[in-house]
Formats: sequence, structure tokens, C-alpha cells
Amino acid sequence: MFVWPTSHVGMLHPLAAIGSKARKQGTLFLRMAEAADKGIPYNKAKALFEGVDPATVETRKSLYEELGLLYVPKSSGTLHLTVVGKQLLELLGTDPPTDPSAELRKRVDSLLCWAMTHTQINRPQSVGSPAIEEKDRTSCDIRPYAAFWQAMFELDGSITFDEFSSVLAHVHTVDEYPAAVQTILEARKSGKLPKAPEKSGNFGIYWRAHLSVAEAVLQITDGVFTFAPERDGIIKSILQFQMGCEGNDVSAAIRSKPWTHVNDYYSFAGQECPIFIASGQVAVVSFGGEPIVMLKGYALNRDAAGYFVEAGMELCALKIRMPCFHKSELGRMLRVDKKVSIGNNRIRIRFGLGRPINNSIQLLQLWGEQ
Repeated sequence: MFVWPTSHVGMLHPLAAIGSKARKQGTLFLRMAEAADKGIPYNKAKALFEGVDPATVETRKSLYEELGLLYVPKSSGTLHLTVVGKQLLELLGTDPPTDPSAELRKRVDSLLCWAMTHTQINRPQSVGSPAIEEKDRTSCDIRPYAAFWQAMFELDGSITFDEFSSVLAHVHTVDEYPAAVQTILEARKSGKLPKAPEKSGNFGIYWRAHLSVAEAVLQITDGVFTFAPERDGIIKSILQFQMGCEGNDVSAAIRSKPWTHVNDYYSFAGQECPIFIASGQVAVVSFGGEPIVMLKGYALNRDAAGYFVEAGMELCALKIRMPCFHKSELGRMLRVDKKVSIGNNRIRIRFGLGRPINNSIQLLQLWGEQ
């Protein structure tokens, strides 16, 4: 019976507790990322890790490849750092802080979740365990992390490990996804989950660690996954960004992309995380084929000079001329014109008027009010 495979190694997180396996795994990734960025061949990069045997480095690399952070094409010996992998390296360097701010934690979690939502079962290498038939892998069009996190929103913000193991982990195609969610809803009423083949202990250990991002994004209590504080908004923004202009095409966010060669795959799996999502603060959606910043949570003010908002320094990430939307202005998009510091770690953003809005209903749906 088909089941989702994953790398049999613990999840990385560069900002996990000092001395934890997740932090050591994250630090090793950053060192390997630096080697890739410097053009050091893989065989020499493995030798950089004193006290870590080559076989262990190889096993850990399989996770980095699964997550779309870096890769080594078979028989090439060349380390390639993906764009999102480089974003993590540039943010943290090779020596992550021991007492990171809440903002930095959000930024790291945002980058990791962005990368993981692009992971596919059908990938060219580091395909994980348990082993599945090649025909089952290549015909699978699910992005597992994206599908699991999306299901959490459809299941009132929680999924038990048994629900994952018995139902979701066996979803082979996007067409099967809605029925799987419905099966879980019905099982919650009847108290009877479908029987599924027994899994190994490692299946549970590693999927728990990976799905929860080392319990930084999801909490696990008595076998139940729930969102960690302030992390549901990050994942929701990431998924909605991939759902098309209306922000409600679930299949677009969880369906895999076809690829022809390894570089083709990682150009998708390791693509750049938009700066607004990477900031961990601002919700961004795709509308009309371009990213739009939703200024939800900010008061839109107006004076003789035009529209402006005042907020914390998180809005420094907004680029000049970046299109934005606020429900108080339904006639035109807003355009970032000027950013000015006003003291006490506050900033004032002034907006000009952008293109006319022809479908405010769609934007209000993305805003969450229709």
C-alpha cells in the first residue's frame, strides 16, 4: 500500500535549543551551505565536519535535498545551494545566535516552511523511506508538507498522528485529498479510523519531527498536532500565496510540478521565498499574477499628502513601488512611495495610488471578509 516516504534523520532547526539534535543538524546544514556558496566540492565539504563520519553527513544531506535547501546531482560531486537555502545562510551565517529574538525565529520558520511546502514525493533523489515503487513515486502528485498543513486548517487546526498515519500518509494524488479529509471528519464522529498497514517506529519518529519542524511550527501533545503560537498565520500566508489569484485553489498549493532533470526540480523546490513571507510578519497573496501585500492589522490613515500607515520596523521589508491592498481603499491598489523612521523603532509608510481594482470581491475574500 502506498505511503509517504521521508528521510530517516531528525529535523533541522538552526535556532532550536542549545545542544539539541535539531540545532546540531541545522548548524551542519549552514556549514554545508557555506561550502556550496564558496564552490567547494562535496567530497571536500564532507571533510569539513570534524567528528561527523562521512556516512552521517550523507544521511543528513538527504534531508537537505528533501527540503529543497541544497543538492548534489548524482555522480557530479558538485554542491548546489538553492535560492531559499542561501536565504537561510544569509540570514543566520554559520553560527546562529544562542538567544534569538522572536522576530528572527519567525523569519527562520517562514523560510523553512516555504521550502517544505514545495517538497514533492516525486523528486529526483533522496526519495526517503520506506521504499516505494518508482511508478508509485513518479505518479504521485502530492506535496506532502503542504497537504498536511492545509489539512490542519480544514480539520479545525489539529490532526492526530493516527489520522496522519492511517489516512493522509496514504494519499497518492491530489484528487484523493478531499476524500481523505472527509474520511478523517467522519472518523472523528464515529470513532473508527480506517485500518492501515503497520508502520515502523522510525516512520513515526521522523514524520513527527519533520511535520512539526522540530516542534517549532507545530506542537505535539498526546499524539495531536496543533499550531504553535503565531505560526498558523505564517503557514496560511504561504499556502494562500500558492493558491492562485483568488487564494482558494487548494489543489494549486498541494499539487507537485513536473520536472525533467534535477536542476529543473530544484529550481522549483528551492525557489526564493518572497521577502514579505520571509519577514515572518506581512501576509502576501498572489493576485492577478503578482504578489500583493495585504495590510491587514494596520490602520490606513489619510492626510493632505495621501495615504499612510505607521507600524513597527517589520514593514521596512516593503520595497518602493510594491503593490499593497487595504480594505479601506477599494478603488485603487496602493503603491509604496516612501518609508520614514519616526523613532522608537516605528516607521511611516506613505502610499501612492496604483492601478484600479476591477474585482474588489476577490481581494476582500483574500482579506478574509467575504
